[in-house]
Amino acid sequence: MANNAISAGITATLNIHPSAVSWLEWNNGFTYSYSYFPGQTDSTQHIPFTPAPRWTSTLKFRLNDQHHSVLSGAYVYFGLAKYWAQNNIYSALYTELPSFAYTLFNTGIGMNFVNPINKHVVCSFMVNCTNLFNIAYVDHLSHNQYFLAYNGGTIATVTQQSQGIYNMGRNIGLKLVVPFDFTHSK
Repeated sequence: MANNAISAGITATLNIHPSAVSWLEWNNGFTYSYSYFPGQTDSTQHIPFTPAPRWTSTLKFRLNDQHHSVLSGAYVYFGLAKYWAQNNIYSALYTELPSFAYTLFNTGIGMNFVNPINKHVVCSFMVNCTNLFNIAYVDHLSHNQYFLAYNGGTIATVTQQSQGIYNMGRNIGLKLVVPFDFTHSK
């Protein structure tokens, strides 16, 4: 059986890079989607797996390069990702469950190590931490939340971090980039 559906949404970004304060960047993004089947009942009104509204914001501080330093392009950043609750769900036959609101915090640093004489990059090093405070959360689009959703025909209520299957906890990533130059320069 085919139905007509209505889907609408908005994506907005606001990036602030002031020229007078070149060491500062502030990047923001917001997304919101709403979709539904007109004329349906409450449990079948919404299209399944419509993402929850989300706002991301990152504040990045760039350090000034020193003339004879072995470091260049150094930065530190702090970010957040705010997800609102998603209650506009297709709930017939437990097809979909509502999801709770949560906020994740992220941070990181990065820098290039350079030859102080010719300023060629020897290597780049970055450290990033996502979900800094190890928040237990379930992304609304994650199907893992349904593995422990049923308990004798009724929906199980997740009340503790030790229950359910969550998305990734705190994650620390290290990255080292070493450029190779196979050209012969004179």
